Amino acid sequence: MVNAKEIIEKIWWVIPPAVVVLFITIRRTFWEMMHFNRPLHSFASLYEKNTLALLHFHFFDFWGAIVTLSTIAFMSIGYYLSRKKSVAMRIAVPTITAIMGYYVSAVLISLLVFMY
Repeated sequence: MVNAKEIIEKIWWVIPPAVVVLFITIRRTFWEMMHFNRPLHSFASLYEKNTLALLHFHFFDFWGAIVTLSTIAFMSIGYYLSRKKSVAMRIAVPTITAIMGYYVSAVLISLLVFMY
């Protein structure tokens, strides 16, 4: 039987993108539940709605494409900085830099959109 460390060594590069997508969607879902006073049993439907909205925004909108490219660029920088490190660092550093890239690009785009 293959042990868990070998499996993580083979798929470690998949974990940061999945964490970024799940983090952003869950954060938006909780915000919507608190802001609009939604009950707890609506979590699944709100999570599905926010996931589909996020995917639509990132792949079919001009500003969303810029956010996606910025997130990928920051994640690539994280991958480059964490090469030849332990598995935990190779997972944590790209995840943190990708989340930073998402918020940096979102702030810059919101400033650009509201300025013009």
